[in-house]
Amino acid sequence: MSINPASTDTEMCELINKSHEKIRKLMPGAPVELQFTLPSNVRIRTTLVGYEKGKYLIIRQPESRQYYDVMTEGNVVVMRFLLEGEAGECVACKAPIKSLVSFPARLLFIEYPTYVENRSLRSKQRIATHILARMSPKNSPNELHDGVVCDISPAGCKLRFHADEMVRGVNKIPIVITIQKPGSEEALQLNGKVMNQRREDGTIGVGVLFTDPHEIVVTLLDQLYINTKIFDSAS
Repeated sequence: MSINPASTDTEMCELINKSHEKIRKLMPGAPVELQFTLPSNVRIRTTLVGYEKGKYLIIRQPESRQYYDVMTEGNVVVMRFLLEGEAGECVACKAPIKSLVSFPARLLFIEYPTYVENRSLRSKQRIATHILARMSPKNSPNELHDGVVCDISPAGCKLRFHADEMVRGVNKIPIVITIQKPGSEEALQLNGKVMNQRREDGTIGVGVLFTDPHEIVVTLLDQLYINTKIFDSAS
């Protein structure tokens, strides 16, 4: 059976484009995990430096010399990273090491993956929003942080703050989110718990799990003109 080279090239381009849809969401400095199985089974946490579509990914090499046995050209590595946003995904791809350099920095070049696997980390999909909000710890109501709700679902939301906001010591604690009802002086409030926070491109992202009953959250989303039927169809 003969293989049409043009068809093969087209299929390869389609695979790379699908891969790129995930990889392009990674920002330089994003944390990644590398897993090697040969000659030893190790996992290494490091950061992405950059990439060139269809050619390679650039990863910062760890400083420790104990990983020299796995850091060799041609060795296959599984790279995993997390993507926030509407779905909240864990993404994994597998590719061989193309090259290693030590000057001007210790970098690892990995062949650009043609296939990625992804797994949703949330039971509910979220929709992108841009809603001004104020967050305060439940036990310190006068400690206010102004930010933006950048995605939301009946289960939780993600708040984003300027990096100079003093959002510290709020992990795993009860909080109150206050949002002004559109076209009204009324303030809407949701109770939640901070599940994680991280610095992202000059901002601080805070993941929140709502602790109010589902019906209360849905009613509030309706008042914000968010179509909650979207979440019913996605579940």
